[in-house]
Amino acid sequence: MRRSASRAMQLVAVLALAVAPGCGRVESPTSESLPPETEIVAPTEPSGTLTIADGTPIVLRWRSVDPEEQAGEPGGIAAMEIQVDGGSPVVFDCPPDSAEWWFSSSVESSSAHYISSSNFPMGGNRPHSFRVRARDVTGCWEAETDAPTYLFRYNYPPSSEIVMPQPGEVVSSSFTVVWRGSDVDGEVSEYQYVLDPAVNSYQVTSDTTASYSDVVPGEHEFRLRAKDSSGCWETEYRFLSIDVQ
Repeated sequence: MRRSASRAMQLVAVLALAVAPGCGRVESPTSESLPPETEIVAPTEPSGTLTIADGTPIVLRWRSVDPEEQAGEPGGIAAMEIQVDGGSPVVFDCPPDSAEWWFSSSVESSSAHYISSSNFPMGGNRPHSFRVRARDVTGCWEAETDAPTYLFRYNYPPSSEIVMPQPGEVVSSSFTVVWRGSDVDGEVSEYQYVLDPAVNSYQVTSDTTASYSDVVPGEHEFRLRAKDSSGCWETEYRFLSIDVQ
């Protein structure tokens, strides 16, 4: 079922508070307290296009540390704040050592400050943003300007179709393969194709035809796939068995 990002965040907030009640907090940070430090560790590739379909869950992982705790002094992370696409921030108070959230989050057993989450931004190949920051046990928030942000776009893979010869059609030793491609959120930039991949190398072209001559009689295999303008390849090759006589 598709849900809007804001609705997903609302549900997350309700469940997060349900599994992490009774956490004591200090509302005012001490003057000596240093703010936490957070980094987004996954996806590991730089911010950019994610070559998955719109609505497919993505997994974002981050790690937050408290400088005082890292130095061996009393401290720790008390809360996390996440924000998707500039919507209302959602705060998780006192992340537990283990939990299952609405969006399949869980704290990694090796660190009480490492949470993985997946969410469902909608809207196809347009910019989306994910931001996260932490608060320590003294109530000191990581500055909004220091909060790491991951920018991304969803991207549907392109598709291709072999137009001719038709399956089961018998051709002469000289023939032409014709195909076409499409991309729902961009343009097809090129194609990769090969006749008899067991013995020949793949070719790359922006054309939509390939001609052959003096092909020996028998069954031959043609493979094809498309690539879009974002660099995303079609997920599977198109196959055609060609009967040459």
